[in-house]
Amino acid sequence: MVASPPVVGTIQKSLEQRETYTSHNVTLIRRDGQEIHVLLRAVPIYDKNRQVAGGLIAIQDNSEHKAMEAKTYHLEQRALLGDLSAIFAHEIRNPLNGITTGLQYLQMQLKSADPLQEPVESILEEATRINRLLQDILLIVKPTELKIERASMEDCMVALANRWRERLQRRDISIEVESVSKTPLALADNVQIEQVVTNLISNAMHAMEPDGGAITITVQPSKPQSELRGDHVVINIGDTGPGMTPEVLERIFDPFFTTRQAGTGLGLAISQRIVNAHRGTIKVQSWPTVGTVFTIVLPAAIQEEHA
Repeated sequence: MVASPPVVGTIQKSLEQRETYTSHNVTLIRRDGQEIHVLLRAVPIYDKNRQVAGGLIAIQDNSEHKAMEAKTYHLEQRALLGDLSAIFAHEIRNPLNGITTGLQYLQMQLKSADPLQEPVESILEEATRINRLLQDILLIVKPTELKIERASMEDCMVALANRWRERLQRRDISIEVESVSKTPLALADNVQIEQVVTNLISNAMHAMEPDGGAITITVQPSKPQSELRGDHVVINIGDTGPGMTPEVLERIFDPFFTTRQAGTGLGLAISQRIVNAHRGTIKVQSWPTVGTVFTIVLPAAIQEEHA
């Protein structure tokens, strides 16, 4: 490991002056180029004539402590951002609700053929979009509160598909749910997982318009993997849409990134946060002109029984 010249110079000067050098935040460079943060202490060593002959240097890896400090700072900043966002949203939504109510009243007073109907409708749509954006911002900055229960993901997905089926059929899109037998219950908040999959179904629907296509949801068990311990429940949401390019895939979970003009770009970021809060994962695979598959992995309730 190598220290920067200023640090080396400071240590040498301290030793020459017969002083102990201590620093709680020294950055060293390893041979592979990686930086590590260490606690460094240098003590002078004397020869038989009481002259400084060298120094004894003790190094303690401080990387975990620095990482914890950075994480704590990040959490504090996020909490502050959440509080500010809540105040900001409240201050905007109150007058926005007044504007929306006024526009709705104006719309009712206008005759259907009135030329003002179209611009009023357009303004109402924009007000609705702003309100939805405010809701999404609050979801992404505020802590995710979960009501974890032992839940059947098959039942959850079947109920969700049934609610979407008629709307999708009008767009020539089919939706089916397939389940592998003996799939365990998941430890999940049904409402939150429904929100995640609803967002994925909505995205798939928009991606397949106007040509139509198919959405297939599969629920199956998963044995322990390298990145996840214990048994898990896997939900795959696949579509036959146009797929995504590698450039889009790279940013797909970034907040405010969207390929749709009417989108807020927060849906997938919120979905990822919800799944992460479940101690699960969400990943995506996509092939241009073939389709896209989102894979959600959730802890199985069987883990609780084995604990």
